Amino acid sequence: MELTVIREVKLGPYRFRNVPVYIFEDVNNVTSYPYMGGLIGNDILRRFNVILNYAKGDIYITPNRHYTDVFDYSYAGWSFTLSKD
Repeated sequence: MELTVIREVKLGPYRFRNVPVYIFEDVNNVTSYPYMGGLIGNDILRRFNVILNYAKGDIYITPNRHYTDVFDYSYAGWSFTLSKD
């Protein structure tokens, strides 16, 4: 794994700057499920109050008191894929 920093991350209307992340090679293809859009880790999710509406497939997030906390370690858990868009 390699540690790096992503300049800006957007989650809906919310933005984070200088997010530390680990980049790793997925040799076991764990993140290649057909409908997987990526992973959002604990250090992003703890900044929001989250409501999951399973019946409608909706996710609602609102910032909480941790929204402006500084990122001090790579807990973000992002997963990226190559896109031709």
